[in-house]
Amino acid sequence: HASSASIVHVVGISLKWSREEQLISKPIPILSWAAIVFVKTHKSSPERLLATIGLIICAAADIAIAYEFLAGLGIFLVGHIFYVAAFRKAPWHPWRSIPVIAFVATMNGLLQPEIENDAVMNVALDA
Repeated sequence: HASSASIVHVVGISLKWSREEQLISKPIPILSWAAIVFVKTHKSSPERLLATIGLIICAAADIAIAYEFLAGLGIFLVGHIFYVAAFRKAPWHPWRSIPVIAFVATMNGLLQPEIENDAVMNVALDA
């Protein structure tokens, strides 16, 4: 079960597992979800395959981000493109993006003062 796998990872962090042990346990919850989606959804559904691929890619991103932050972000982007393709049912309308853009801009404005000395986060926010 995916939530049990998440608990194992959090417990591992609290027990101060080595970096390697944490890197092994971190993608397990997402891979568990990938297995659940693949096994429990309608077999002929194209969304099933797209969502499963997206989850697997994001599990790889969990590992990559520990080694190279921006590479991990790029891999997460690819995984989320698969999610969008899997869950997109209605035609896209640009005006629907306005609340998301407003939220991101607001959060950036609120968080920027807190992380302005963090070079990695500045690059991520500016990207």
